[in-house]
Amino acid sequence: MLTAAPLAALDGVRHGFFTREDGVSEGVYASLNCGTGSGDRPALVLENRRRVAARLGRPGESLVTLYQVHSARAVRVSGVPASREAAPKADGMVTDRPGIVLGILTADCVPVLLADAGNGVVGAAHAGWKGALAGVVENTVAAMVSAGARRDSVVAATGPCIGPDSYQVGPELRERFVAGDAGSARHFRPDSEPGRYLFDLRAYVRGRLERAGVGEVAALARVTVRTLHHYDRIGLLVPSGRSENGYRLYDYGDLERLRQIRLLRELRFSLDAIGQMLDAPAYDRRSALEAQRELLRERQDRTDSIIRGVDRALRAMEQETEMDRTEMFEGLEEFDHEQYQDEAERRWGHTDQYEESMRRTRRYGKNDWARIKEEGEGVVARLADLMAEGAQAAGRAAMDLAEEHRCHIDRWFYQCSHGMHRNLAEMYTADPRFEEYFEKRAKGLAAFVQDAIRANEARWRNRQ
Repeated sequence: MLTAAPLAALDGVRHGFFTREDGVSEGVYASLNCGTGSGDRPALVLENRRRVAARLGRPGESLVTLYQVHSARAVRVSGVPASREAAPKADGMVTDRPGIVLGILTADCVPVLLADAGNGVVGAAHAGWKGALAGVVENTVAAMVSAGARRDSVVAATGPCIGPDSYQVGPELRERFVAGDAGSARHFRPDSEPGRYLFDLRAYVRGRLERAGVGEVAALARVTVRTLHHYDRIGLLVPSGRSENGYRLYDYGDLERLRQIRLLRELRFSLDAIGQMLDAPAYDRRSALEAQRELLRERQDRTDSIIRGVDRALRAMEQETEMDRTEMFEGLEEFDHEQYQDEAERRWGHTDQYEESMRRTRRYGKNDWARIKEEGEGVVARLADLMAEGAQAAGRAAMDLAEEHRCHIDRWFYQCSHGMHRNLAEMYTADPRFEEYFEKRAKGLAAFVQDAIRANEARWRNRQ
């Protein structure tokens, strides 16, 4: 079974592109044949279908397939047809019913799987040249929207199909495509045989997906559609074009700029700084890439140093010996968990929380502190990303991260109630040192985190 990274990254959605392997069919049908309309033995087809559904965690009877007719028709599925004859004659289908498995059967044609995980709608389409030209992709997306999906939240993936070096067509087919859209000519290139062309069907289908407004660029770049919209609003990444429906279209240059943005964000540059760098007249992409590579190597060196320290700690445990004290804190030079201990004792030494924190932290070693730092900074980094995307501090995503921040304190230091967490958050803007910790990661982050914690505390209180 093959999977596609954009769909694999979605929560609550399982998918797969199956090959001929692992089937029970025999003879000319020796494969994982799931076609109920073939001449294969029905019992073997049912077993193959059961195996496919089982790989996705569902019983065989949950698998729905269509009576495919190379059309542009897309239907909404709410149950499993009793037989192939009862199956809809269509080439696209969608459902919002959990537990239903949508199955498309292809040979040379393009299988398209789509999902809006946030709104619980999935779709599948069988896109041969005829159906793709007629609009099966757009109709499947439209059916998903009718079922409750958001068009720009739909993520799509195309599966194995005939390759661009193998699909030879005549001039009459090319003319049919170009007559409807002159831009389609780029998907045909002359073959070595005079008067014939090689057709890139997959690229054509992907182009139709983009024109339908599907968030394929977001999936490729591993960002949310909301992030792309935010980058557009602030002028950081303005798409080169828009479809007739107003959807954003990104060309290769746009994708290259997006890759630079993602890399600089990984290196913890602010969006303002990234925009200034990329738009500077003297900006040289090659020099920038070389500098970024050096920064990444420095980070890799430090990570390698920490890993070496962890390995030494493990060896010391296995051999029941002590580590060399000169090597105990290799790679952790910037992390000083005792920096504010004296002040903490003056402020809170009389509290139960302080006593509990001291009792817990006395047991922590180098590896514990490294894990605490990584976990805590990971939460803060994700909050910074949310803020950069234009999310609301009182939104669900930010509140969920605020709850994760509270649980981090509760797990490692002391029992931290929601009320106590809110009180702690008041210091994030009142104390310059707390504020600096957040602000050096992103301007405005201290207030954003504070507001997210306040909202999370109110959410918890309203549930009581």
